[in-house]
Amino acid sequence: MPADTHSGGQPVQTRTPLLPQTLAGQRLPLRAAPPELGEHTDALLAELGYAPADIAALHQAGVIGAAAARPGAATEPANA
Repeated sequence: MPADTHSGGQPVQTRTPLLPQTLAGQRLPLRAAPPELGEHTDALLAELGYAPADIAALHQAGVIGAAAARPGAATEPANA
């Protein structure tokens, strides 16, 4: 099922699998678009106990964030 999402602020259409269940013969509508790649990373790391300074250091090193999510991004450690 096509669904409108946003990628970097730009509207994008993506395909989303449908659940096999129906309610009164009707398929349930999508309630929310799928999350962006890395959208919840900071919140998840904080929930796992990472300090804000540690999360910022991971962003700075390019381990997480937009640079890490790019296809073909450098795989070398920042201090190599």
